[in-house]
Amino acid sequence: MIRHARLVNSLGPRDGFGEVALLGDEPRTATVRAAAGAPLRVAIIERPAFLTAVTGYPVSAATGHDVVTRIQARDDAGLTAANDDGARHGA
Repeated sequence: MIRHARLVNSLGPRDGFGEVALLGDEPRTATVRAAAGAPLRVAIIERPAFLTAVTGYPVSAATGHDVVTRIQARDDAGLTAANDDGARHGA
């Protein structure tokens, strides 16, 4: 995942992305690119169906909020690390 032209996270099999934008009704927070030659399978779910599945039940809604908070913290930490690394290497 790329944010502000910096790699902030790498996804593996069965990892998901896009939930922050879907839950927060805001623009996406990062760009996802597949590695050259990497096998890729993508599923698409429309926002209304996603929201019903995640926020339609109290336990799911609380979990969804926690997931967004963790993802944003993880991506912010990755961006900080990428910026620190770039500064050390003169980028």
